[in-house]
Amino acid sequence: MGAGTTGAPARDESMAMVGHELRAPLGGIIGLAAMLLDTPLDSSQRATVHTIRTAAEHLAAVVERLVPNRDPSEGGGPPPLMPFDPAVLATTVARLLEPQAAAKGLTLAVVGHRNLPTLVSGDPVALRQVLVNLVTNAVRVTEVGSVTVRVRPERGGSGLRFEVSDTGPGLTPTLAEAVVGAPRATGGFGLRISRDLVIAMGGELHAAPNAGPGATVWCTVDCQPVAGATTADSPRRNVARVLVAVDDDVNAQVALTLLERLGYAVDVVASGTDALRAWGTRPYDLALVDQHLPDLDGLQVARCVRELERADGRHITLLGLTAGTQAHDRERCAAAGMDGTLAKPIELRALMAMLARFAPPRLETPPEVVHLVGDELPTSPVD
Repeated sequence: MGAGTTGAPARDESMAMVGHELRAPLGGIIGLAAMLLDTPLDSSQRATVHTIRTAAEHLAAVVERLVPNRDPSEGGGPPPLMPFDPAVLATTVARLLEPQAAAKGLTLAVVGHRNLPTLVSGDPVALRQVLVNLVTNAVRVTEVGSVTVRVRPERGGSGLRFEVSDTGPGLTPTLAEAVVGAPRATGGFGLRISRDLVIAMGGELHAAPNAGPGATVWCTVDCQPVAGATTADSPRRNVARVLVAVDDDVNAQVALTLLERLGYAVDVVASGTDALRAWGTRPYDLALVDQHLPDLDGLQVARCVRELERADGRHITLLGLTAGTQAHDRERCAAAGMDGTLAKPIELRALMAMLARFAPPRLETPPEVVHLVGDELPTSPVD
């Protein structure tokens, strides 16, 4: 009894240490890659650096899922739902694994549907891990031909369907056993992890042989469109605009990079006075304001904004940036009129969770994403 009681805290402490040791180098890789992307690069170099950053971000997200960086007193629970673009998610996975496919002479393609929403609410970290596992397995078993990722609205119901088709050996026993979770399965570890993740999201994982060469593995998940989101063939609309007020160059660059990566237009200022001046010159959908700013601090800025809003009826979402997330920090921000708080340094997962609660949707698909669409649902080998 005593050994079991003392073992759990020790294990938790060890896991927390592992998480800490992994976050630091991964954060460095992501930051250095972001810095490289801001320098002159040719197209090949830019694609390589982008893939490095995407791989590091994926690993960082997996670490965060396995070892959450939060106060143990907050307890567990499912990850918060976040807004994401399913076409961007699938394309990001394809870019990450394209070098492996190219090394084998395989074509790796992403096909989406014209009615696919550009923004849904779900668990993009788990979905990305599922797709990485499915595409990795498809590339590994396929020697000639192609691997295709298809994303489409689920027929006859809500949610989305993600498919990975290959021209490999077909529905092998290993594939079939891993997908259904058979205890005697001797391979397909990534597939069994994917199955568990899909079930945890309330979905299902299936596999079937293609009419031609290969097999298709697909999952259905309940990802609801975010209010105001467009579809792939809708006319593009302006992106939401965010004001960031922080006088620390590092935190300013982090906020700018993360928000622009999520598709928002961002203006950065370094003082409370400049924040109020910017607020008065153009409409913003959201503002991130540091508690500690030169001249007017973030709390004073919030009070001024709320006072000015009483005259024109507007209400901008204000999020306070704090050095900690203690209760008194949140209470001070709330008393000043802020809608929520974010701890510094800003982490992508925490930022996305806050945007899911307060921010208007990012409405424009990033231009670098190639999204293939058609008038009908894309042909599936298992339809």
